[in-house]
Amino acid sequence: MILTLLAGGACLRLAPALGARITRLALQPDAISPAREVLFPFPEDTSPEALLHWPKGGLYPLVPYSNRIKGGVLRVAGHSVRLPPHPDAAPHTLHGHAHRVPWMVSAQAANSAALDLHHGGDEEWPWRFIASLSVRLEPQAVHIGLSLCNDDESHMPAGLGLHPYFLHNIDDRLGFRAEADWPVTSDFLSFPPVAAPDDFDPPRPLPPGGLSLYRGGWNGRCQLRSADDTVLSLTATRLNHLVVHRPDDGRYLCLEPTSHAVDGFNHAERGILGTGRVMLPPGQTLRAKVTIALGQAEA
Repeated sequence: MILTLLAGGACLRLAPALGARITRLALQPDAISPAREVLFPFPEDTSPEALLHWPKGGLYPLVPYSNRIKGGVLRVAGHSVRLPPHPDAAPHTLHGHAHRVPWMVSAQAANSAALDLHHGGDEEWPWRFIASLSVRLEPQAVHIGLSLCNDDESHMPAGLGLHPYFLHNIDDRLGFRAEADWPVTSDFLSFPPVAAPDDFDPPRPLPPGGLSLYRGGWNGRCQLRSADDTVLSLTATRLNHLVVHRPDDGRYLCLEPTSHAVDGFNHAERGILGTGRVMLPPGQTLRAKVTIALGQAEA
């Protein structure tokens, strides 16, 4: 089942059974222009079994953590919790498991929908949790809410994020501001942070080829300016880490707002500051909001 949301000329398609993925998003840059596709498309005929090696595209939630946990070993208060490695990132884990399982529809209207995921605890993540995703579409923007509630009896390491795959051109200019750079290792983990350069403030084109950046102390605002001065903006609340990734062939650009650094739970156990790790008490909820909007650059 695919949910289709409409608002003016904008259109969003959401697949609850495919890990709560937004498979398509088209937004209007202004009140009179036709809508433009902003996401690299995700194939809606993807089988649930194929989600482990997901085709790249669309947008999906990162729950209960983002990116990799080194060696599949999560360290919590001096104890080690072993998690199954992801086959595409072994021996590390990758992006939690919520994007690989079906979510339930809890509400739907013409331009909005809400999904829930109840996790009972297993080898993927030993703590019980309830995750929720809400989507509200406007002609020029989509507002996404994401939450994670600890439904267990002990404190739980908790993280949130979104993983969009944006369409882009080689001459697009990327702009954002962050305080810390977490240098990327050869296997896409991270070294402890250093001061970030002002390399995308003001906006500038990306260097040629592939790119992976991990930034912390992000101010929650990011924009991608096209040659015709159309601006795709991403604004996040309570997510102060940003992953920028583009593959070598440049097919898409990922701008991933997250609550914590790559392998941030383990970095925090080693006393490294600025990881964004949250130890969520039983019954408490971690929340975040993201808005993706399309508009014209100010003169």
